[in-house]
Amino acid sequence: MFVALLIVSWFLPAPDSHSEWHTLSRRSMVQLQSLARGCIVYAANNNDQLPDISRWRELLIEQEIVYPDQLLSPGRITDAMEDSYVMAPSATMWDERSILLYENPVHWEDFVNVAFGDASAEQIPHAEFERRLEAQLGTTDP
Repeated sequence: MFVALLIVSWFLPAPDSHSEWHTLSRRSMVQLQSLARGCIVYAANNNDQLPDISRWRELLIEQEIVYPDQLLSPGRITDAMEDSYVMAPSATMWDERSILLYENPVHWEDFVNVAFGDASAEQIPHAEFERRLEAQLGTTDP
């Protein structure tokens, strides 16, 4: 059976750069969604308070909610955790419009992977991401 599968795999087309890119971006978004859920678990264990924005990575690791590898985006440019995912200021838990976490915007040309306060995630265009983040920070109208 294994040999038959191996032979069949030789005739399948090799993945192109677009499909690899798509796979990496989807993996990154799923990872980001998992981190958002981790922030919600952290809050449930800490009087409904989201982790401190300056230490959120360390706090999730210390409480064994996530592993360090989960904080590294598949689309990252460096191996620094700070280069992968960012916690948004003024995030509101359970709000599907509030940006909770986002992937470093330089990772993807056409979009930003974003997780919201309800732990949903989506890919949004850069301009829309910037507008929504500015609105969340209170620097522009929504």
